[in-house]
This record gives sequence, structure tokens and C-alpha cells, in this order.
Amino acid sequence: MAQNKKTRITSEQRQNMQFPEERFQLFESIQEMIDNEIKKRGLNKYQILQPKPEANPPPMKNETLHNGLCAWIKRWWKSHFRDKP
Repeated sequence: MAQNKKTRITSEQRQNMQFPEERFQLFESIQEMIDNEIKKRGLNKYQILQPKPEANPPPMKNETLHNGLCAWIKRWWKSHFRDKP
């Protein structure tokens, strides 16, 4: 009798088993939609997975001003702490 209770599936267990199946079906339909869109655009799945090359950032407009300011700060720092051990 105890063995029979363990093997019997309750309605709550049946409902809980149905949720993963519905999610799996949802994922399959999403995957099909994505595959159809990829085919429509004429792309390959592996082309999408490849990382895009990094673009070089544009140079700073005030790069010379920035370099001059950094150089001035370095000189000031060195002159200020030169005599201290």
C-alpha cells in the first residue's frame, strides 16, 4: 500500500511537470522564429556568433592640451617631491 502511494502522481505533480514542457515548447518556437529571421536576412548562424572587430576610438579633440596638462602636472609633482625622501 505504501508503494502504491509513492508511485501515484498527484494533480499538483502533474501540473508541475506540464510547466517545463510548455517552456520547452516556447523555447523551440522562439528558436524557429530566430532561424526563420536569419534565413530571411541571408545570414549564417556562425556569422552571428563571431565577434565583431573593435573600432578604434576617435582621437580626443584636445589631445595636445591634455598631453600638455599631464606633462605640466608631472613636472610639478617631481619638482614638489624631489627634495623629500
